[in-house]
Parts: sequence; C-alpha cells; structure tokens
Amino acid sequence: NIPWLQDAEATERRLWPGSPSSPGSPSAEKSNESRFSVNLREVLDISRSSFAVSKGDGTDTLFKANVVAGGILALTEVDGKDPDILLRAGSGQKRMLTIMEGNGSYFGKIEIADSRGMVLYHMQKPCATITADVKDLSMQVYPLSADAKFLRAASMIKKGERLRIQVSKNFDASLLLGCLLGIVILEPDLMKRACHH
Repeated sequence: NIPWLQDAEATERRLWPGSPSSPGSPSAEKSNESRFSVNLREVLDISRSSFAVSKGDGTDTLFKANVVAGGILALTEVDGKDPDILLRAGSGQKRMLTIMEGNGSYFGKIEIADSRGMVLYHMQKPCATITADVKDLSMQVYPLSADAKFLRAASMIKKGERLRIQVSKNFDASLLLGCLLGIVILEPDLMKRACHH
C-alpha cells in the first residue's frame, strides 16, 4: 500500500471509465452523459472575466467559469467556494494547456500531438486524444486505453449561439468540460493546429 500510488490510481479512476460522475454534474445514473451549454458570445468576449455553464438545455447554472489574469480559467461548482479545476495557458513559444486540481496541484497537460490532434496527459502519461474542427467549433475526446478505444469520452459543438458539451457517463465531467473550454478560451491556436483538413 503506497499512498501516492493509491492517490494516482484514484485520480485515474476519476478520469476514466468506472469512476462515478463528478460532483455538480447532472446525474449520470439517469443518462449516458452529462450535458452542458455555454453562451458562445460570453465565452469569446475577451472583456468578460466570467460566464455561466448551464445544463445542456440552457436552464440551471451548474458551474461558474472565471478567467483571471495570467491566462487561468477556474471552473467552480455554482454553490462551491473553491475551484474544481484550473487551466493555465502556455507561456513563451510552447502552445499547451496546463491542468491543475482546484487546490493548484498539477494534474496534467494538453498539447499538440506529433500527428494530427492534441493529446491529454495525466501527469506525464498520455491518456486521450482530442480532435478538432475550427469551422464548426467542434472537438472530440477519445481515451487511449485499449478497453475504451472506440468510446468517445466527450464532445463539443457549436449550436446556434451556444456551445454544447457532452461528457460520457463514467468520465470526469468537470475535468473534460474544463479542458474543452480551456482550449477555446486560453489556447485557441491548439484547436487550429490540431484540425484534420
């Protein structure tokens, strides 16, 4: 029983199949996915420092998203005080997104893959690929584990004036929601460079 290994395994279970839905996400027992919606104008308005993340139908607010100085996106449950997840834009020439737990501890990163697309890392281990299409603002997240190879973990698409994000059951909804929003808000060049033409 190695404590840090158990913590790492618990984090892996939280991200990938077999984990319970994350706090604040719609009940995964009632559906095969968690659905979220954000106002596209609010997300793309650089003068705004915050916006609401609603249920998929655009009704109840589930999360508050705040963009703070230094290129950090904080995603917090609507009734929560502390962030669930933090994402930080890359600095210098390196275009990447750093992912942190709400307490600021390092979780992983997203960066361009050698081939087309992006790779989501947990610590230094690649665990998912992210494909993108800029023209319809769509992204798809696919786990790299052999037992979930053809399972889509999450997706995002523009529908009218809203961005719709879906996270499959048993995946960490707040983490994947934050990753997709972080790419659009903090590192849109990742999305452009990851497009398959």
